[in-house]
Amino acid sequence: MKQKLLIPLTGLFVAGSLLLPSVGMAQSATTTAQINSLSALLQQIQALQSQLKALQTQTATEFNTFLTTLSLGSKGDAVLALQALLAANPDIYPEGLITGYFGKATEKALKRLQKENGLEQAGRVGPKTLKLLNRLLNDNRLAFEDDDDDDNGDNRGRGGRGRRVCANIPPGHLIAPGWLRKHDGLRPLVPECQKIPKGIEDRDDGDEDDDNSNSGHGSTGSDITAPVLSGLSATSTANTTASIIWFTNEETYSTLWYSTTTPLYISSATRLDNNSRKTSHSYSLSGLTASATYYFIVKVSDKSDNSTTTQEQSVTTRGD
Repeated sequence: MKQKLLIPLTGLFVAGSLLLPSVGMAQSATTTAQINSLSALLQQIQALQSQLKALQTQTATEFNTFLTTLSLGSKGDAVLALQALLAANPDIYPEGLITGYFGKATEKALKRLQKENGLEQAGRVGPKTLKLLNRLLNDNRLAFEDDDDDDNGDNRGRGGRGRRVCANIPPGHLIAPGWLRKHDGLRPLVPECQKIPKGIEDRDDGDEDDDNSNSGHGSTGSDITAPVLSGLSATSTANTTASIIWFTNEETYSTLWYSTTTPLYISSATRLDNNSRKTSHSYSLSGLTASATYYFIVKVSDKSDNSTTTQEQSVTTRGD
């Protein structure tokens, strides 16, 4: 009787012994796949962190104030900033050379700026011109950032790694229209200071669709194409009114600044905003002066905060 019970128990033990390796192998394969997947994810995170760190080291250093006099032969960041401010108006500095060296072209441009503002046309930066430049700097914020682009030779620093001046644009401001001119057809004379790309910024804060971005309009992070603006014109002009119209290839928000002075500085110009996204845009200007010329700039931004800014335009009211 004992022998009969022993045989079934022995068989069960043997069968169990054969099954255990298979179960162990399946668990081992699953664990290995999970480890590999986790390792790949960690590598992606490390790569993104490296990119983010590299970008953060390129943070621009703001140029706050002109402190010293400048004249023919001067060099350095203050000259770069001076040339950038002059280049904001093509009529003042048509050459648009931002080299960091105060040469004859810079001297002539500075004389034009001084004449326009009722100052002695000395062609050098003295106490009165310093005040003027600091006022312009307040409207056109500038900064410096490293520039490793060997092709950007006209904007490089003095030996070794280059320095370039850039537009440090705070919320609600825009780049000076003169700076939007292209250098050799490739890049703006003064580009906007580098920002962390939206996709990396979203991954860093764990939000791939950041509708609470600092832009105020929200962003999907996937659209990086600026809207195309066309048909900008002034219509229905009367003694004290005028209408400005244009179209965009996608729905955009819009802002219009206008003033009787040129170049137009947005800090002192009248501002109109439309926070409804549309493709057909129009603004009605009222309370204008008859027989007066008004200058205006338009900026449009899509839902991803890609933006396009126009050159300065003008409209003259009727005088009859």
